[in-house]
Amino acid sequence: MHDQKMISFLYLSAFSTQGGIERFNQAFIYALNKNTKNIALYSIYDRLESLDKRYSNNATFAGFYKSRILTALIIIVKLLLKKSDVLFIGHLNLAPLGLMVQLVRPKFKIILIGHGIDVWGQTSFVKKMFLKRVHQIWAVSSFTRDKMIQEYRLSPEKFRLFPNTLDPFVDFSANSEHLKQLKDRYAIQEGTKIILTVCRISSSEAYKGYDRVVKALALIKTPNVCYLLAGKYDEIEKRRVLEIAEKYKVADRVVFTSFIPDEELIAHYKLADVFIMPSTNEGFGIVFLEAIACGVRVIAGNIDGSADALAHGELGMLINPLADDEIANALDQVLSKQDIDDSLPIKMADKFGIAAFVERQKKYIEED
Repeated sequence: MHDQKMISFLYLSAFSTQGGIERFNQAFIYALNKNTKNIALYSIYDRLESLDKRYSNNATFAGFYKSRILTALIIIVKLLLKKSDVLFIGHLNLAPLGLMVQLVRPKFKIILIGHGIDVWGQTSFVKKMFLKRVHQIWAVSSFTRDKMIQEYRLSPEKFRLFPNTLDPFVDFSANSEHLKQLKDRYAIQEGTKIILTVCRISSSEAYKGYDRVVKALALIKTPNVCYLLAGKYDEIEKRRVLEIAEKYKVADRVVFTSFIPDEELIAHYKLADVFIMPSTNEGFGIVFLEAIACGVRVIAGNIDGSADALAHGELGMLINPLADDEIANALDQVLSKQDIDDSLPIKMADKFGIAAFVERQKKYIEED
């Protein structure tokens, strides 16, 4: 990629909040820094002091000021003055800003990143117009792409597949020294098989299927099993899940961790014997990659973007996420295995590692 090409990235947040899209944005900024020296970052929520220079050392930055409206106006002015060659937009909620830029500079190449629920079921006229007018859409999975094509009647030629990746600065191979402390913290007995899901426990995230795993606990044959639900929860959703656990008489096997700081995330993965998230509406699922990178076997649903993350079964087991018996049988099958497949993290890195991510970004930008 020519260093002279000016790339701008307009996004909501990358460093001031946590989540799957934020982690994607961090990696995307890191890749831009690898691929060109002329980068401008524009964020609605990040401030300059929140920026991590490991990802963004080559970039100029304009971020949150005193209000979102003021921030948006300043960003529009800066974008039009910069005269970038390419503008990436990291979330469909930024469509109004994208349309404003396009109206002033109709030949400006604008590319939208499409993740999952952020781009589905949109009824806004402005967002639909933006989807029709945008130059390209980089979708993180074939599921997201196909759903957008069907829902908005978009041309397949508009899309590029651009899957997620792992944080370039996390050592997933590092030994976790305090697994015993974690077991003590959660009162998990030695010899217990640990099933893990990492996600936010909220009614808006219920499609991730953790409640169906709770139901499946009553069906599995493997003895001494604990289900670790790792992530921030809201009290209403936690109570709903506990009521399900009590109904199926498995409440003593379910443990809620609450929020996990980044420095403890790898240890929680390495604590597990199996990672499962039988979701039905996931755009991709970085957590699957993280679990595989930590050497943990993975089970996922076969009807959404999770299938892309598992390379359609090459990197883990795919099941019908709506069938409790399939969930239980898959857990029994994986928990019965004694050996570890050391090739899976390597295969995953070849497909979804940061080097592949950087190269894919470079290739797509250079296409036109």
